[in-house]
Amino acid sequence: MELKKRLAEISIPSTEIERRRVDDSRGAWTLRYSYFVEDRLHQAGVEFSRRRAYRYRAESHCTVWHLDAYDTLVEVENSEWVAELREAMPEDMRDMFEMHHYMIYLDSSGCFEVVAASWQFLPESEVVGGP
Repeated sequence: MELKKRLAEISIPSTEIERRRVDDSRGAWTLRYSYFVEDRLHQAGVEFSRRRAYRYRAESHCTVWHLDAYDTLVEVENSEWVAELREAMPEDMRDMFEMHHYMIYLDSSGCFEVVAASWQFLPESEVVGGP
């Protein structure tokens, strides 16, 4: 049975997010978002290292199950998706990669899911030249 473990909440309500951007490069998968603080555009995000897979559901395709990740990074324990990914690998490689199923739901965007080794929040910074 899949269980969701709450890891951390994002620093602002997702209802205040202006833009979202996904970057998949150099083995990392990053979700960045920008928002205004006192009329100045700032950005933050979460980065997942050594990603193995990712998927996205538009808000209209999310279920109540996904809402547990509203503005919160969760880890799906006993993930069927991770089990499926391991099963697809050659048998001698199945334990080679650390794989955790992470999920976060952002208002007006939907649900982002990533299988990766680890995660970290990116520091908040002011966007130079923004908006």
